[in-house]
Amino acid sequence: MIFRSSRPAGATRLDPSHRLAAGFVALVLLTGSWLAASPAAAEVLVAGAAARGLFGWEAIGGYERVVGKQLKEVPVDFPLRIEGHFATRDRVTNVVLSTYALARLLVPGFEKSDFNPYLATGPGFHIQGSYSDLGAFGDVLAKGEAALKWHVLAGAILARGARVDIYTEGRYTEPSPYHFDYIALGVRVHAADLSRQR
Repeated sequence: MIFRSSRPAGATRLDPSHRLAAGFVALVLLTGSWLAASPAAAEVLVAGAAARGLFGWEAIGGYERVVGKQLKEVPVDFPLRIEGHFATRDRVTNVVLSTYALARLLVPGFEKSDFNPYLATGPGFHIQGSYSDLGAFGDVLAKGEAALKWHVLAGAILARGARVDIYTEGRYTEPSPYHFDYIALGVRVHAADLSRQR
């Protein structure tokens, strides 16, 4: 189904870059409220990604919280993550809201290093909307869908800080026309009293 938004004559129109910024502001406010509610377990992720498909890039903002306890026998934990993906090109803006339930293997042997590679896998539920800007005619929702998919993530903490880590991460998705979706580079911001095992 296609939806068109009407705009009164002379009304101010937000271009795609402004809509992108508005999406980031909303995501920061949302994740900030979650951090205030559960500061001991939360991280905020902000990254840029080289992505497959029409847009070629994405801006990513997210929130991650590890639930339960790490297994004693193997270095595995269980993060829950919510992310927003934003991209715009040629008057088309794409927005994806994603939630993941992951099992993450922390590769052994790097416990005392600032470089910490990991592998993760699990399901993700995604809600996607693509909007086309038709100028004076308003915005058209060109595509909207919801999907449940399986993911494999491979990444690493590249440098650790007391409050901020630099990280990279690639994602493989099934089913998908582009199984290897993107590779991201960004920062993970920890809550003030987040206890970390080094």
